[in-house]
Amino acid sequence: MDENRSVAVHCHFKNYDNSLLPGMFMNASIQVNQQNVAAVPEEAVTTWQDKPYLFIPENNNSFRMIHIKTGMKQDGFVEVIPESGNSLPEKIVTKGAYTLLMQLMNKAEE
Repeated sequence: MDENRSVAVHCHFKNYDNSLLPGMFMNASIQVNQQNVAAVPEEAVTTWQDKPYLFIPENNNSFRMIHIKTGMKQDGFVEVIPESGNSLPEKIVTKGAYTLLMQLMNKAEE
C-alpha cells in the first residue's frame, strides 16, 4: 500500500464486462474482516481541538459533550470505540452537532 492508501491488484472477473480494458483504473472496496461495531453517522461526530466528540441530550434542552475514540469510516458512518468499561450512550445528537458546538464556543467567548 502506498502513501495514498492505494494498492495494485490483479483480478479475474466471473462476469467479464467487455467495456473494461487492460490497464484501466477502478475504485473498489475489499472486505477483509467483518465484525459488528458501534457506529454513528459521520455528521454526529464533531471535532474540537483536534479531538472527536459526540453530543448527548440531557434534561431541559441541554446537551453534554463527550470525548470519543473513532475507528473505521464507511458509507457515511464512523466506528466509535468505547473506552474501557464505557459503552455508547443510547441517545446521541445526529443532526446539528456542529451547530451545538458553535453555540457552545460562542457562549464560552462571552
